[in-house]
Amino acid sequence: MWSRVELKTSAKQILQKNYWGAVLVGLILSICLGGTGVDSVFNVSDFMDKRMTNIHNNVISDGLGNDFGYSIYGSYEIIVRKIIAFINSLSYTTILMILILAFIILIAAVAISAFVLAPIEVGCRRWMLKNRKDNPQFGEIAFGFTDGYLNIVKIMFCRNLFISLWSLLFVIPGIVKAYEYRMIPYLLAENPNMDMSEAFGRTKNMMYNNKTDAFVLDLSFLGWYLLTAFTCGVLAIFYVTPYVYLTDIELYVALCQAPKDSDTTQGDRATGQYDSSREQYDEYREV
Repeated sequence: MWSRVELKTSAKQILQKNYWGAVLVGLILSICLGGTGVDSVFNVSDFMDKRMTNIHNNVISDGLGNDFGYSIYGSYEIIVRKIIAFINSLSYTTILMILILAFIILIAAVAISAFVLAPIEVGCRRWMLKNRKDNPQFGEIAFGFTDGYLNIVKIMFCRNLFISLWSLLFVIPGIVKAYEYRMIPYLLAENPNMDMSEAFGRTKNMMYNNKTDAFVLDLSFLGWYLLTAFTCGVLAIFYVTPYVYLTDIELYVALCQAPKDSDTTQGDRATGQYDSSREQYDEYREV
């Protein structure tokens, strides 16, 4: 059974061993995943709270000491009306063109995520796996483009699609599935040609009875995330981000090394072995 303390201790030791490499790869991975967003959320929230407080406490004046008593909420109403009037002034052709453009942008974003960012994510995970014992070349980041590229694109796309669809059911199911599918990038980092049913089966077995503990593990970094808000994200780049990603690697390794469950009523929950060779993994087919 793994523990948060052991995982974090190992991650800190690995981070000290190859600090700048972990920082760079962590930054690339963070960009691929869209960043944590913690620092920007806190900064924007704080700014808007102060701004709204100042505006709410003031009224518009004519400069001669006569207040009109016109609050910011009245301004919002005018803005909304102007937006509605602008939309009504548009022709159906213009609206159709806007919708088509928005659809094209959406498709382009999905394509970039699937065909570019997903393979880079897998490559970054592979670099971090190898970094546990070796000093890997940064070329490992491009691993996803050179080995099993289309398979990686397909599985990662399906993973993100499934999570999005589950999230439509009041969000909570999406969070659960995100944790259930959490190990897929790591499995592909070691086995890029693993078929989709096996990848989803393995991650499901690896996270069995571990989703809650993994959630608590993520919450244990909350204090670090709060500190990033006070450093304008600098702490996140140079410590928190690589620290979190390396801890995730240690979680993957711990789950890979977990013994098989002897309870056959729950099915075969073999998670395989932490190794870069495909042959080291036990065969699995979900019944």
